[in-house]
Amino acid sequence: MSILDTLLNKGGAGVSLSREETVHSLNPLLERHIRLNHAYRHAAAALAGTALAQPLHDALRVARMDVGKLSETILSAGGTPYTGTSLDPDDKDFPQGQQALERLADDERALLDAAEKEIGRDHHIRTLAILGNVQTHSRERLSLVERAAQKPLR
Repeated sequence: MSILDTLLNKGGAGVSLSREETVHSLNPLLERHIRLNHAYRHAAAALAGTALAQPLHDALRVARMDVGKLSETILSAGGTPYTGTSLDPDDKDFPQGQQALERLADDERALLDAAEKEIGRDHHIRTLAILGNVQTHSRERLSLVERAAQKPLR
């Protein structure tokens, strides 16, 4: 990035996605994140009584904040954010035990990939900062889940 790019982007000047494009590109990411949050909630319930239950609840708290920020960004761009009201909160098909961790890792990788693709686009600087947080938090959760998947549950 050149010094000129840095100066122009400081105030959000320069070329960036339109409000409509922002809504169109962030809503699928938001939906993926909300679905992931449901998976974390189910995994924490499935792994209740293990040493992993509390770290999963803590990770979910941060993930919910990221969902809130993405929703606010979509609202501020004039769009209607995905809410997840169509999701079944009592998903009976969610895997148990080690398979729950494998599913979380797969879902987390998909979210991370989607966030990284969005970071590569010409979003406004505030949106890029939010996407950067989503990316950082996703990496942290993925690391937690991958480490946990390598150990026997207790």
